[in-house]
Amino acid sequence: MAKNRIKYNNVDVHIKNLKELRAEYVKKDDIAAVVVIDRAIEKWERIRLGEMKK
Repeated sequence: MAKNRIKYNNVDVHIKNLKELRAEYVKKDDIAAVVVIDRAIEKWERIRLGEMKK
């Protein structure tokens, strides 16, 4: 049964959640929040690529 579990990469989940959150703030026209979220997305993508550590 353990073999059937879906394995999630936590970094990918963080990126996905941040992108969803970014879309909400774009709808609200909150540019400052969008910029901060973009920076966080860039950070997590660099972690995913192995350029940075957590």
